[in-house]
Amino acid sequence: MQQMDHFNFFGVIIDAAFPYKTQQGKYICTVKVVDHTLHHKGEHAPVYATVIIYAKRQEDLPVISNVGDVIRIHRATMKQYNDQKQFHVNVYYNSSWCLFKMNTEGEDEGSSAMDYQDDEEEERRNQDGGD
Repeated sequence: MQQMDHFNFFGVIIDAAFPYKTQQGKYICTVKVVDHTLHHKGEHAPVYATVIIYAKRQEDLPVISNVGDVIRIHRATMKQYNDQKQFHVNVYYNSSWCLFKMNTEGEDEGSSAMDYQDDEEEERRNQDGGD
């Protein structure tokens, strides 16, 4: 595995920060995720990966409202920082994300209904003039 390999994965969100603007004018959203390869039953401290999503516009970043939502990351690069995995997602370059929000309103138990937020779909709607 080389540092510039691209990674595609699903992760369960355990923590997230609201998107913000940097001094360089870029927007960033930081998310902590776990999946079955990182977190094992019985571990005391959660082992997680940090996902840092970069964009030119704030609306191109996910707004995470619930722990437990699932995020799909496509074409991320990975680096190590303080012995921790960090995945970098450059939306303005070639990476993308898709957020699956758990439906908590009025669904029967056992239902797998989910809403999703997709950066590419949002961009298509904005270009078409829809909501």
